[in-house]
Amino acid sequence: MGGISAVLVKIGRSVGGVVGTLYQAGRDTVDTVIRNVIPFMAFISFIIGLILTTGIGDWIAKGIKGSASSLPGLLLISIVCALPVLSPLLGPGAVIAQIVGTL
Repeated sequence: MGGISAVLVKIGRSVGGVVGTLYQAGRDTVDTVIRNVIPFMAFISFIIGLILTTGIGDWIAKGIKGSASSLPGLLLISIVCALPVLSPLLGPGAVIAQIVGTL
């Protein structure tokens, strides 16, 4: 009986270690989502709302509408949108691309 009991204790401790690790990983995941992902989603929603409400997207789209019909113009637009300062502001909304596409 002592041998079976020792095996069961060893299996129980191993399973408990795995369950504890998975539980801690779940807690870390929820903490990361609450601290990082949700505020970023709120920021992106704010930027999209600001672009749509103020009409900045329409204004920029009308300004670059002529550039979208030629290859050099498209390259210029891609360079401007790829700038590290502008891409977080222009990319998430994709408002400008949608408006240029419909014009």
